[in-house]
Amino acid sequence: MPASTRALRGLEAYPDNVNHFRFRRANERAVDLTFTIPRRHKSRRDLDDSIVQIINLLGQVRKEMIVLAAEGPLGTDALGDLVQEAREMVQGAVFVVTRFYHDREEGVRTARQREYAALRQQRRGCVAHYLYHTIITIRYEFAAHASQLLASRDSRVAKLLDALHKVEVQKLELVAQGGTTPYWE
Repeated sequence: MPASTRALRGLEAYPDNVNHFRFRRANERAVDLTFTIPRRHKSRRDLDDSIVQIINLLGQVRKEMIVLAAEGPLGTDALGDLVQEAREMVQGAVFVVTRFYHDREEGVRTARQREYAALRQQRRGCVAHYLYHTIITIRYEFAAHASQLLASRDSRVAKLLDALHKVEVQKLELVAQGGTTPYWE
């Protein structure tokens, strides 16, 4: 039974860890392109920094594909492995982004419930209670927060998927033409 290219390139030593990705070329003198996706992000700025690093790494993967094509006969197996590893990395990053926004959404719901609980403990008059309840409902109105969070999440996921699409187009262009010029510049 023939060994897979993944085993021949030494990638079997790195089990499928959702948050750690190694890109290696088929030859021994290759430089590893490695990035570890953090499981949690404290702020949107940290999340954006991780996304920028992933996009830059995918740009390096595209350059690596050009170098691989320029070195000699183009092996679709090596290109396929690079693209598959890029897909896995982007899927892991999309999962992390989705989890980040799910946590934010849950935080809005929790804050609203805490405000309601604090209002119940204050035991105000009937009119004041309903007035404060209405203010809390308006402040933490979920539809406005949810639409804003979804738009923000979708824009970040779109950036990642666009970078992955460029890698896939680069692979198809290299396979179809066998050339070394990128599809875009």
